[in-house]
Amino acid sequence: AEIVPMPGPDAGSGPATVNAFFHNSEWTGRTVNWMQNANLTFDADSSWTITGDCGVGDLTLESLDQLRADAPVTLTVYYSLTVGGQQITQETDAGSIHIVFAEPLEATPSGGSGEMSGEMSGEAS
Repeated sequence: AEIVPMPGPDAGSGPATVNAFFHNSEWTGRTVNWMQNANLTFDADSSWTITGDCGVGDLTLESLDQLRADAPVTLTVYYSLTVGGQQITQETDAGSIHIVFAEPLEATPSGGSGEMSGEMSGEAS
C-alpha cells in the first residue's frame, strides 16, 4: 500500500500500534509520525529499502544486509533491534543506513487534545 493510516485511540491515551510481518517481501518506504509504535519483522527472504530518516519500535531481521537505502538515512530504534536472533544494543551501520537508539517517546498526557495518528508509506512487492 502507498500509505497505511493507523489512527490512534481517543482521550490522549496514545497512538495505535502496528505489528507488520514481512514474508518473502520487498518493502520500499519508511515509517512516519508515531514510529516508536511500528514493530517490523522481516523473514530471511524479505528486505526493506528505506526511503528517508525514520524509526521503529522493534525491528527483527535475519541480517543487516536486508536493509537498503539509495542515500544516507538514519534509522532510530526505540525499543529493540534483533538480528539473527541476537539483540543489538549499540549504534551500527548497514551500508548507508546509520542505526541509532533512542529513549521511547512519552505518550501524550491524558486529556490531551488533537488527533493522533501514524503512517507507513511505501510500496510492497
